[in-house]
Amino acid sequence: MRNTRVTVSTIVGLIAEGLIDLPANFCVSDFMKSMKGSSSKYMNDKKIIKQHFAWQRGYGAYSVSGSKIDIVKKYIENQDKHHRRKSFTDEYEDWKKEYGIFDD
Repeated sequence: MRNTRVTVSTIVGLIAEGLIDLPANFCVSDFMKSMKGSSSKYMNDKKIIKQHFAWQRGYGAYSVSGSKIDIVKKYIENQDKHHRRKSFTDEYEDWKKEYGIFDD
């Protein structure tokens, strides 16, 4: 897991969204634990922000059809403009209703 390469397309405000090609033999929860831990350590060691940095509890991970990768990349790259029209929270709530997803 240590040598996994990840490209994050964009970071929008307090919301980090990325398109990650994770090998099938990797566990998503292990990957997220490693990514959150190492990025928090980096942010705090380098004092990137004045306050102590910590990720919120939880994450969302979704699979994407190979034929939709370019659409998803464009969606992520345009989040800043998009969230000026509709907040992330409102969009997420609408998305959950559309796809029948309920919070734990």
